[in-house]
Parts: sequence; structure tokens; C-alpha cells
Amino acid sequence: MDAGLSREDVGDVIWASDGVQVLIREEKAETVNNLDAVGRIKVEVEEVELEQLQVAYSAAKDIKGTVASLRLDSIMSLGFGMSRSRAANLVKSGSVLVNYRREGSPSYKVKSGDTITISSQGNSLEVVELQGESRKGRQRVELKKIIK
Repeated sequence: MDAGLSREDVGDVIWASDGVQVLIREEKAETVNNLDAVGRIKVEVEEVELEQLQVAYSAAKDIKGTVASLRLDSIMSLGFGMSRSRAANLVKSGSVLVNYRREGSPSYKVKSGDTITISSQGNSLEVVELQGESRKGRQRVELKKIIK
């Protein structure tokens, strides 16, 4: 890539109703803010906070269930329908983003409002609500699986 950016500096590309949103490493933001063209195509660049991203999705599935703990690998197992060990391997390999930032620890404690994305897939999970403990001591959670 040109303009002093490498592939590692560029994250997700999100199609929005009025254009495209691209996640860039914070230390490279100034470089991107000065862009006025990409190739022969004129562009306008505006920096926004992560909370202001407009994520469009075509379908969503509500998931309610219980997990033994609020660890990232446990929540991924419930939401994506995979084993906890597979989820842990994805996290350790650097393929998982939490709130659009790479997370490398399967034991990361998930919070209400977190967005979990597997970078090699188009699906993500939104942690809608942590609903407390069940009678058996498990954690009740409500998730929204976003399918793009």
C-alpha cells in the first residue's frame, strides 16, 4: 500500500449508507486525514470515534443462553456455535476483535455493549445484556449475532 500505510495498519472496511468507513491504526490517522484521492478517485476523509460508526447489517439473530463465565472464548462459543477451544485458538491467533481492537486473550472479560468480530468472517456478536446469575451459578447473557 502507498501513503505510508501497510496492510497491518488497515482494519475492517464497513459499507455505510453514505460511503465507506475504514478502521485505521490510531497512530496512522493523521496520514489518512490528509488524503484527497485514492488512485484517481476523489475522497473526503472525516475522523469519527468508534462509537459513531454506522454498521449496516442485513440480518440479526437474538441469542439468549447461559455460560460458565464471561470469558471471551465462552461468549464466542455460545454466540458463534463453536467449541470453546476453537474460539480460544481464534483469539490467540489474533483473528478476534473486541470493539474493533484486536484481543489476544481468551480470558478477556466481556462487558455489556461489547462487539466481538472474527476478522476472517463477516459475522459479529453484540453483547446486548448481562442478565446476572442463574440458580445454578451460570451467567445469563443476551447476544445479537449480526450477519452481514
